[in-house]
Amino acid sequence: MRYILRGLPLLALLPFSACADWVTDILPYGEVEVQTTRTNGDAVPGTQVILYIGAQNRGIGYTDSLGLHRFRFLPPNLYGVYAEPPAGYIRPEVLLGGHTTAFVDDIRLGAGERKVITFTYLKEGPGRITVAVREPDGSAVKDTEVLLYSPKGVHAVTRMGDQTQVIFEPVPFGMWGVRVVPPEIYLEEGQRDFVKDGLLVEQGSSRNADFILEKCLGDLIARVRTSLGQPVAGLSVRLYRPTGPVEEKTTDSTGEATFGPLFCRTFGLAVLPKLGWEFEEGYGKSYWDGLRVQRGVRRTVNFTVDPCAGVIESRVRDEMGNAVKGARMALYVPEGEIRTGETDESGVQRFTDIPCGREYGVRITPPSGYSVEEGRGKSFFDGLKPRGPVPTVLEFRLKKS
Repeated sequence: MRYILRGLPLLALLPFSACADWVTDILPYGEVEVQTTRTNGDAVPGTQVILYIGAQNRGIGYTDSLGLHRFRFLPPNLYGVYAEPPAGYIRPEVLLGGHTTAFVDDIRLGAGERKVITFTYLKEGPGRITVAVREPDGSAVKDTEVLLYSPKGVHAVTRMGDQTQVIFEPVPFGMWGVRVVPPEIYLEEGQRDFVKDGLLVEQGSSRNADFILEKCLGDLIARVRTSLGQPVAGLSVRLYRPTGPVEEKTTDSTGEATFGPLFCRTFGLAVLPKLGWEFEEGYGKSYWDGLRVQRGVRRTVNFTVDPCAGVIESRVRDEMGNAVKGARMALYVPEGEIRTGETDESGVQRFTDIPCGREYGVRITPPSGYSVEEGRGKSFFDGLKPRGPVPTVLEFRLKKS
């Protein structure tokens, strides 16, 4: 090892006696080792490296077959190293951006120290990209389009069938991205594809882009209860999209109707009118819009309906105001008669528990010895909407024959 003799010059010591004490400071030289490699760790020989202090060059050399060059016998100081890659190699910031890697400043070298400075380069040349597309269980995602692209545009396109991977080779040197377009069932609403960017390809490199795709499915549940919290079975619920109805189901014994699995899209749910039940119309009451299905989520919306029935009371009198017994009364809808009854001793007949939700009519058939003038409000009443315990009262007048 070489040393520096720091202290008084040798000639200045001669006048002193041999017994005089020598005050000296013997310091070892230091060393700066420069390494040049590729991103995969391979050596980059032939790199020009320059050692400098401030604006002065203090040494120049080239890395050997191991990608190494050593600047030796260096006194303590503050150094810098500049490196210029050989032909066929480029600095990473040329593709990746960022600060320059052309030099390293502020290398503070102490007495006897060894500092190692590393420069990493990209080697121009083709490589390959392997794209894997599969479900969580490893099965293939059929009918999936895979596109390889660069900033210049799409380079290659392939469609996957039963296979779970595709290899693009050779892929030119540069930055690449992969876009995967699977069937609609794998996509969120508004989503078009899955993308992986920033795939750096250099000479002989092998890059992987793995996609684990899970079907985007969820459930919508309509829960129907009365205002007292009792489940309502047998009520129809409609699932719809902005484009129109999708499906109708009937609530079960728990008062629920489950729709699914559904694609991750936006739906609506609406309860449908049913005789004997009533509900308030409007958003959040008779229907829910904008229900977005999410992956693996069971979303429940609530509807409140209540039973509803009415009473129709018919009173039949003759011209003198006397009650008429035995007049046949028929409760009807457009499809035909649904109930019949006869007036009692007081000339009254009542239809009870008539389901709300539609219009009804009542027609009279006079008993023997009586007649009635035909017409609305005389022999029949229609457009009746009975609701609640207070009866809808009808008055019929008959003539004695």
